[in-house]
Amino acid sequence: MIIKKHKRPYEVFISFLILIIISVLFYEKKNIEIFIENYREKVLTYDIGISRFSNVVNKEGTQSEKVFSFIKKTPSLIYKNIIGFERPPIENLHIKIDFLDYKKIFADRDLALKNMLLKNPSEVKAEIEFQGKTYEAKVRLKGDLPDHWESIYRMSLRIDLKGGETILGLNEFNIQKPRTRLFPYDPVFQDLMRSMGNLSVKHNLVKVKLNGQNWGFMDLESHVGKEFLERSKRKESLVVRFSNEEGWYYLKRFSNPALSHYRISDPILYSRVYTEGRVFTEIDRKRYSYIVNQRLSKGNIYDVDSYSRLLFLARLWGDIHVLYENNIKHYFNPYTLKLEPISSDQYEPKDLNKTDDPFNLMGECLSGYVFLMNEPYQLFKESVEYKISLKDNFERALKALNEAQGFFERYHDFFPLEDFPNTSFIKSNKKLALGMGNKFFTIKDACEPNINSKVKGEWTEQAYELDEHLKAYHYDDGKIKIYNLIPDRIKLLEIRTEDGISIPLNIDVEGYRGNLYEPNFVETGLKGFLDDKIEIISEHNGSLRSHKLYKTLFSDPYNPLFQSGVQKHKFIVYKGKGAWEVSPGTWHINEPLVINGNLEIKPGTNLLFNSKSYLIVKGQLLARGLPNNRITLTSVNDSWKGLYVLQSEDISILEQVSIKNTSSLTHGLLDLTGGVTFYEADVNIKDSYFINSRAEDMLNLVNSKYTIDNLKMMNASSDAIDSDFSDGKIKGLTIENVAGDALDTSGSYVDIDNFEAREIKDKALSVGESSRVNIQNCKLSSIGVGIASKDGSKVKVSGCEIRDYKLASLMSYVKKNYYSSPSLTFSSTRPFDSSSAIRQIGTDMIIDGNPVKTSNLNVDELYNSTFMKK
Repeated sequence: MIIKKHKRPYEVFISFLILIIISVLFYEKKNIEIFIENYREKVLTYDIGISRFSNVVNKEGTQSEKVFSFIKKTPSLIYKNIIGFERPPIENLHIKIDFLDYKKIFADRDLALKNMLLKNPSEVKAEIEFQGKTYEAKVRLKGDLPDHWESIYRMSLRIDLKGGETILGLNEFNIQKPRTRLFPYDPVFQDLMRSMGNLSVKHNLVKVKLNGQNWGFMDLESHVGKEFLERSKRKESLVVRFSNEEGWYYLKRFSNPALSHYRISDPILYSRVYTEGRVFTEIDRKRYSYIVNQRLSKGNIYDVDSYSRLLFLARLWGDIHVLYENNIKHYFNPYTLKLEPISSDQYEPKDLNKTDDPFNLMGECLSGYVFLMNEPYQLFKESVEYKISLKDNFERALKALNEAQGFFERYHDFFPLEDFPNTSFIKSNKKLALGMGNKFFTIKDACEPNINSKVKGEWTEQAYELDEHLKAYHYDDGKIKIYNLIPDRIKLLEIRTEDGISIPLNIDVEGYRGNLYEPNFVETGLKGFLDDKIEIISEHNGSLRSHKLYKTLFSDPYNPLFQSGVQKHKFIVYKGKGAWEVSPGTWHINEPLVINGNLEIKPGTNLLFNSKSYLIVKGQLLARGLPNNRITLTSVNDSWKGLYVLQSEDISILEQVSIKNTSSLTHGLLDLTGGVTFYEADVNIKDSYFINSRAEDMLNLVNSKYTIDNLKMMNASSDAIDSDFSDGKIKGLTIENVAGDALDTSGSYVDIDNFEAREIKDKALSVGESSRVNIQNCKLSSIGVGIASKDGSKVKVSGCEIRDYKLASLMSYVKKNYYSSPSLTFSSTRPFDSSSAIRQIGTDMIIDGNPVKTSNLNVDELYNSTFMKK
């Protein structure tokens, strides 16, 4: 803790007195004059020990009682600011924007104030200073509603650092007043979500200056990007958002009596790729197409557990603001091929015994621009998967809520002059939830809008001002799928492209019916990918509108996890209770084989796959051969697409198994790097061989626990073992003739004993992304690099022999600057030449108790001009 002695200007104390007079504004700000908002935020630019005025009095009571309590506390606040108070240190973040560029930001603010909604803000160049380092950046105004930018002080900004640089592990982030995230409530809620294994934004506090002007303490919130996903232990993949702000904008401009029947911004129809900055690859297009098509056809593409955990914690919290579509992004998990929620922006908690039941909103027909995330829950609420996991997910939510007090205490330390948050809701809501029984988990049916003849008449007889008439999708086969946004007939007039192609139309499209989503198809001949290059002209009641289409979609992207084909193979026998068994013998598998359940492969079994076939086990895999009766999985000719085991509750076993000639499992939506992959599936591998792999990883272990005992791996075209976010114990591992790394770890904890690697082009042991690895008794020879510790990792080595290296025996360096400094401690039983080691400046390396001399290593050059280049 640091005691800070505050000597405040006279204006601060005058501010307190004036703020007492306008204290009615402290809890709810509606229609407040901008100069009052400016004055309030100006006061909060000073470090006065509070994040927002409404937190000075965190107690129940009427508004007048709160105001009176605030007046009583004011002298104490002033006194403590004079004598000083304790708080944890907070880093400074300085922003510099050229005058003309800063004017552009204010021009965006002026337009947003006029419309009461921010749209299409301009990006400008900026310079960011943080922890003694200067970063080039792009900055723009951020936030849909006025609380983000009504005041000229402490406006919300989106910051994008150039060149892949990061601050606090983030390349993109938001800064905003703590009040905009109801500090500390949203930060605490999101911390609780992460403690349950869900994805959620993370909050930090920084002290901001913009062009030398003090903006005080602001909330630095993570933006969802590549670094966010990696730090959240997720592979980079597509992130999407459903709905948009157009409906909000429409509502601000017009008072439309039929608004509740206007599907503008409807989450089912509107979606966008959230991580727009990344290259949109073919696999991205397949996955985005799959997401859009599944939602339109009411297909369940949601990870039941993660969405359930979010729902249950929101209910225990007493508020479901976090469940609105504008507060949720959705991550497409490349291993499960399902969506997971990324939550943000939760309101203050409520005591459910003292408020209206917020659960009633789930399924309600809400008027105006209000979209609750209803679709996932409507689809899986009656499913076996949802009901089976209820108890476990509810208990996890209860356990998380028990941790809320500790999180509140941590955040309160930063603003110690506020009242401590009222946490009585924790006990009260838990008691209520436990007493509700199954009612707590009940989700009401989705409503059906009442589209009767009167409503249709209103649309027909009155000329409503409509932003859009339709929503449409273009497919690579030339078809365009069109949805009417209103319950009245519209006319399609023309299809145009940027290349000057015009397709005349004269087609009537009937209004939509109830809660159905019925498409109309137009064959155009416009084949291939025409992202953002097609528009449709339509007419309603004499008004013309142009609708521009977004990304071209694949018509039918394939999900391999939905197939089976097991019934075609007579050598696979169903044993009951979701278990299957492969009989001994030599069997040919000429098409993909997916087992929905556990699979046991008996000793003496030889499975021969062709180049397009693979084996997926959605459960436990038991392949226990015998020394004289081994199990073999191999190809008929060149290679096969490998083995994938996922989400098993029981430990899989590979013993006396040989797996040969694998390539990566790429088929439809699946794009795995492993020839053999275990995802959320613990595994023990013993006395086995992996030979000949064309995959990026011969063996990929992801979010799993594993043991390896006497495994030999030979001839890999890239890496041999890749351990991602997993815990492993290795005893007896030999890897030979590898064109990449022998053993690569990311975010893993691994203990290694008796490791031998030879003929390794890159690194024998590459430890990255905050891994923790202990290794003893190893022999590494004919290698590029012996052992490398990088990107926040910690490696301890003892009893290892390293020889015949191309670049270095040992290395420590930072490749990804959003990680902390790595360390490597090496203990040898014989003299070791420390000059063979490379230690980058700012990293730690100790050999036999002595620090290694540092060098000015250029990591970018290392990965662009040496054998490390991929």
